[in-house]
Amino acid sequence: MRVKRTARRRERHFLRNAACLAVGAAVCLYAGYHLGYSEGLAQPKEMRLQKIYVVKENETVWDIAKKITTNREDVRQVMRKIYMDNHFDEDHVLKAGDYVKLSF
Repeated sequence: MRVKRTARRRERHFLRNAACLAVGAAVCLYAGYHLGYSEGLAQPKEMRLQKIYVVKENETVWDIAKKITTNREDVRQVMRKIYMDNHFDEDHVLKAGDYVKLSF
């Protein structure tokens, strides 16, 4: 009889621990999603890392975007982001020594 009680007790403990682990994982995933850390959601502006880039001679927004573009991004989207972050219009011309905000 004693062997059966121990086996049942171990089984109950295992099931309780598995249930707690599953609930904990679900809560963490839910909280992470709603805090904006899941992939595909944009981070709030204040959470993005920003860098200041100093423009070199004869450099364009295209050149800057080409340097910071990853394999998964399109250069045109990065250019659009630079234009929006710096409040440039389409005809803006960069000069050597200008500062450009880059957010990642």
